[in-house]
Amino acid sequence: MHYFTHPSRRILYLLVLIASTGPGIQPAHSQEKTIDTTRTIAALIGVHQYKNVSQLKYIQNDISRLGDILQDRGGLDRGEIYRLADVDHPMFTSSKKNVVRVLEEAMKKAQPTDTLLIYFSGHGFRGKDGQLYLAPNDCRLDALEESSIPIQWLRDGLAQCQAGFTLLVIDACHAGAEESSVVAHDLGQPLGTLPNVVTLCSSTGDQKSQIWEEKQQSLFSYWLCQGLRGNADDNSDGAVDIDELYKYVHDHVVRSGKKRLGREQTPVRSVRTGTSGVPVVLKLEPLSLDQVLDDLADQIVWAAEENELKRMAVLEFMEDSALGKVLGAKFGVLGRYCAAELQERLTRLGAGDFRVADQSRIENALHEQEFQIDDLGNDNALQTLSDKVGGLSALSLGSFHSRVNRDIGVRCRLVSVKTGDVLSVAGGMAKLSDSEWGMLGGSGWIPPEKRPRTPPARPRFSDDRLPREAREGNSRREDASVRELDLQTAHPLRDPRFPFNVKLVVDGRERRGEFKSNPETGKEDYVVTFRHGEVYSIWVENKSRRIACCRLLVDGLNTLPEKSQTKGIAVLETAPRVNLATCRAWILDPFPPGKRPQTVWAVDGFFTNTGKDGQLREFKVTDADASVAARRGFTDQVGLITAAFYHKQEPIDASSGLDISRGPAGTDFGLTRDAETDERKHVVPGDLWGIVNIRYVLED
Repeated sequence: MHYFTHPSRRILYLLVLIASTGPGIQPAHSQEKTIDTTRTIAALIGVHQYKNVSQLKYIQNDISRLGDILQDRGGLDRGEIYRLADVDHPMFTSSKKNVVRVLEEAMKKAQPTDTLLIYFSGHGFRGKDGQLYLAPNDCRLDALEESSIPIQWLRDGLAQCQAGFTLLVIDACHAGAEESSVVAHDLGQPLGTLPNVVTLCSSTGDQKSQIWEEKQQSLFSYWLCQGLRGNADDNSDGAVDIDELYKYVHDHVVRSGKKRLGREQTPVRSVRTGTSGVPVVLKLEPLSLDQVLDDLADQIVWAAEENELKRMAVLEFMEDSALGKVLGAKFGVLGRYCAAELQERLTRLGAGDFRVADQSRIENALHEQEFQIDDLGNDNALQTLSDKVGGLSALSLGSFHSRVNRDIGVRCRLVSVKTGDVLSVAGGMAKLSDSEWGMLGGSGWIPPEKRPRTPPARPRFSDDRLPREAREGNSRREDASVRELDLQTAHPLRDPRFPFNVKLVVDGRERRGEFKSNPETGKEDYVVTFRHGEVYSIWVENKSRRIACCRLLVDGLNTLPEKSQTKGIAVLETAPRVNLATCRAWILDPFPPGKRPQTVWAVDGFFTNTGKDGQLREFKVTDADASVAARRGFTDQVGLITAAFYHKQEPIDASSGLDISRGPAGTDFGLTRDAETDERKHVVPGDLWGIVNIRYVLED
């Protein structure tokens, strides 16, 4: 089978490549092998309610947000995080007694396979004896030796600690602190000379650690948190190592300090000479795809505000490799969905501050201009591109990385059209649902003997989290279905045991396709050829003799209308762009109440309404650029029809499903026809049964 390369996809690939070589300091161990540990233990100490020296602001926010990130993004259990933040409880105030207790417990608990993260935010002082001290809330300047924690004591403890890697983070010498306070770098430097210990300090020289009033955190700790959320995972391997974290925090603190606060602040790292490898600070727990897209949007909005951007464009997500320029590649309609979702979020969040250009308009402009990789450094070429779309400040370049089972790396780079500089990088690990796997363009089904067992009911905990063992057990069960789908290479329409069939029909006759091997996915595609202007239907057959649900998409658009909000008013949107995992579904009932048994349902077009007043728009084949999908920002030359089948789940309290009597699919809207349907409540999709993807192309 021939796979066509759309010009805009080729241009996007080149842009992603150049963006990945953006500016920034070079990591110290960029050529070394990453050192991976199995668990992270954290001791988070924040001191703000000092009794005898000046108090500090927002330290409790730094501790709370960092702890939540370690728990939610790193998967740490409560017993692996020690927190002291001057709350109203004697056990959790940052007194000397509690600080010593927490540090001793954390250092004793860490094993050779563990990472130990120690975070301290507060004052640091030099005593009359010349020694350096971390100041708890009950410290006294006239008696530091008795009331504070000597750095030498901490150094001795770390020297005896068995942790495979220790990261000590010090955010000290805050703005407004005592004149006698010591800068963070001075406090951390003696500790960075230990083997397998790295210190990361908020500032160097005579700089103060700035407070970011807008974020209600310190500048340094805000970006530390953002890096550990996954944004620092530059190679999208599902872990943040020390080089990635330092580079991310350094670049953003320096830039934000100058642009947002008007002051210089330079984080600094200390590591023992000769230390080999790049230790992992935090393994990332994959999030839902929607959560990752929310994170990307938040970071892009921040970068747009910081750089005073007026207008940007979001391009389709693709694979960040040479294979990404091949049509379809390994990601089906998922790239289109992510781009459209990100564009929608940016439009909503940036309202009044910046505008988002239409996705198809910018890609058409790139194509018309025959934009090349060298043009990123050409001021005239960039200005021409900007003029073609009515003025453009930046491009958002999304990419996918290294999918393993249902886990996939998602990253986004915001690139200046004026200079070609990378303004912001954000990303994370997403855990795809079974249905989102179907948006990758692959086909497969799960035979009864391969279906994972239903997981047990989730026990309730005070923090609503499962212990690590239960989370890992559930994850293995959830992975089983996608692993089975990944292993299959033959198209399910070949398998006589597959209980469903999907046909494309023109003038009452099936238009048969061909099974073609796709070298990029390692799977078979089923490809059907049409002529320009043909009207066709999709026939769906349910041979299981059981009620099933079917989510049916054409070019990523649902064949059923979905409710949406327009200026606060709920309306039905025809052919909406949707996530396969959550969209409205058809019901295939072989024995509908009060009707004759049936096994085949005809789907003739996108429905504009359902029920007794149901109407649909027939599907007529046209050029890709004139399609409904293209007019909404999708620009592929090859269409993709996706039918996902699910077991019925009931009883349920949810929006109603529908009995199919007529239905969806095509490229452009054709004639409008009445099409009455039966609506049925309390039936929604349950476990995935199988996914069928059909590609359709014009014969020329």
